[in-house]
Amino acid sequence: MSKKLNRVDDEGVLWAIGRARKLIENRRSARQLWEGHFELATHLYQQDGARDEIRESFVLAAEHGLEMFEQRGEPAGESRTPWDFGLVLGVVMAFGTPEQRSRAGAVERWKWFHPEKDFYLLLADTLSQIQAFLSGRFDRTAAERVVGRCNAENADRDSKRYNGPLVEALLAIDARDPQKLQAALATMVKEHEYRAMRGPLQGQADGLVAVLPLGLVRVARESGLSCSIESSYVPLDLLG
Repeated sequence: MSKKLNRVDDEGVLWAIGRARKLIENRRSARQLWEGHFELATHLYQQDGARDEIRESFVLAAEHGLEMFEQRGEPAGESRTPWDFGLVLGVVMAFGTPEQRSRAGAVERWKWFHPEKDFYLLLADTLSQIQAFLSGRFDRTAAERVVGRCNAENADRDSKRYNGPLVEALLAIDARDPQKLQAALATMVKEHEYRAMRGPLQGQADGLVAVLPLGLVRVARESGLSCSIESSYVPLDLLG
């Protein structure tokens, strides 16, 4: 039975599952393995698939997503936008090991964002805050500056309703403030739900699971903070 998490019909989901399995079988590159395991996990979740297979696919996606970025050479004219790296960070936070989180925090920025176009700059700076948090380099003053930019009058919707709250969640975990953490996560999840059903994530695997909020919940819980989100897009039961 389909969860109806975005506007993909059951036929489209089954096609995506078949495509994902073929990508995994081919094993041609870390990118294909990342895409295959991520798409398999998210679409199986959409179809109420077996929990163990969904979780295993996310675990494998974490490793192959990291490899995809770690193996990248100099851009040589290639355009690299931050979106995929944000997905990898979310999956690694939610399903990765401490060693994988450290690796994610150490991936050089040029490997996931080049050239540094203004349109993506605030998203990239948000992801850099996650990296700093994962690698023990988190600086509250720097993070608060990013939040200020996200909340500026001329900031776009994504910045105000997703990127800013994401950094606010990191600040709340760092300060051990469960109320601010819950508020930030709730804002992120509400925006994700909008994107999945009416925004740019309609029909996309990215829309089926809110991996960044899910990862933040895991990190918070491991630090001893109590937090929970009630949303079909945040499958807490997959965290173990």
